[in-house]
Amino acid sequence: MTDESKSWLNKNVITLSLIIAAIVTSAYLFLNTKSARADNPDVKVYDSSEFCDDLRGIRVALLKWPGAILPAMKKMFEWMNCTVMMVSANDIKNGCLDNFDVLVCPGGSGSPFGELGLEGTLKIQDFISGGGGYIGICAGAL
Repeated sequence: MTDESKSWLNKNVITLSLIIAAIVTSAYLFLNTKSARADNPDVKVYDSSEFCDDLRGIRVALLKWPGAILPAMKKMFEWMNCTVMMVSANDIKNGCLDNFDVLVCPGGSGSPFGELGLEGTLKIQDFISGGGGYIGICAGAL
């Protein structure tokens, strides 16, 4: 057997071993997990029948964030009847948060925080202290 074929065989054996380990682990977890049935009283189910999915009148500022899935987030809030507007770090520094109820900082890179600087960060702190909502996802949760 050549060195090249030994290398190929070793890589495939490792890959196959990892796949088998994943299958065995998944089967173990599936077979040993309690289900959310009536015979398992420790499981609690959240009743969302009282949940309000109509947020008409809520004004959402969605921070433009590199690497974030902005179109999907915008559509999600619009689906709940929120008014959504994309804002930049400069918009925040210029006081735009006075026109919103919630600021959403989605995940992605941390570069918008650098653009906000101390001035923008203080504007966000004031917004939250004044009762504004904040949703931070991934890097936006800093």
